Amino acid sequence: MKAALLLGFLVSLSFANLVRAEESENLPEGIIKESFNLRSAGHSSALNLYLKYPSGGKDAVQGVIAICKYGDREIEFDLTGGSQHFGYLLEFAEQKQLAMVAFGQPSRKGWNRTVSSDQLSSREAAQQDRKLDSLAREWSRTVGQFARKHEIPEKGWLMYGLCGGAQYAHRIALREPERFKAVHVHYGGSYDIPTEKAKNLFWLVTSRADEPAYIAAQRFYRQARALDYNMILKGYTSRNAPRDFSEEDESNLKNLSMRFFDYALRSNEWDRTSEEAYTADYVNGIVVPAASGGWIPREQAIDLPTREIAAAWGKISESN
Repeated sequence: MKAALLLGFLVSLSFANLVRAEESENLPEGIIKESFNLRSAGHSSALNLYLKYPSGGKDAVQGVIAICKYGDREIEFDLTGGSQHFGYLLEFAEQKQLAMVAFGQPSRKGWNRTVSSDQLSSREAAQQDRKLDSLAREWSRTVGQFARKHEIPEKGWLMYGLCGGAQYAHRIALREPERFKAVHVHYGGSYDIPTEKAKNLFWLVTSRADEPAYIAAQRFYRQARALDYNMILKGYTSRNAPRDFSEEDESNLKNLSMRFFDYALRSNEWDRTSEEAYTADYVNGIVVPAASGGWIPREQAIDLPTREIAAAWGKISESN
């Protein structure tokens, strides 16, 4: 009995050192922030978690949508409605009465931002996996504690990751899928190898189609497809400038993201066989009813479960 009590004390002491909340000041009204020390993978790094309740308050929360961006700059202001990248998600969260949690990619991230895991040697991949497994477990414990404290759901989260945040978000979701329902990652420069345990999540992977990041995204999609993932891939061409979308593509991207998250909120399974299901060919950029899409090679076929999602992905061809 004494040994068990001592072990419990040591575990709780270790976790107390692992996670340390700090008071925060000068935040926009309605934003809650807590800071934690993560000590996984042999180093210490900060994890700042930001929370915004919907207008109905804590008691009105119907779920959680999390956003992850590169670094930790101005995240609190991304939750106030002025963000170019996240503003539409704030509107979506308010419409669906979702709490918003935001955080940044850690400074010591444990992976090469320009190299995907399938490009590593087996030794390098194993070393990276150990680091990321430790980081993901610690992240999951920390957000679980944060969720319980602030009385928001611990599981079934929607996740959106942008750029370096996309790289972090999908690596977390692959390792701790029990926290999530759906994941949208946009413009990630590198990708991890899909895990068997994360295949039941709903996935949306979007990228600029005229940059090397899209090549890595396609490899990730094909690997996920081989494991029967519920995943959508979409590439957008930069038309105005080398690093900018056209207004039309920006609007289409946000529409697809919202349609995807809305489907995840109201669906327990990814329905590939309903009359509303469509199939897209990401190589040729076409969308056809699922019943007539059997000719599309499996590795480049994308299952779209509703007409709304299909129309947001691309122009539907009814004649094929």
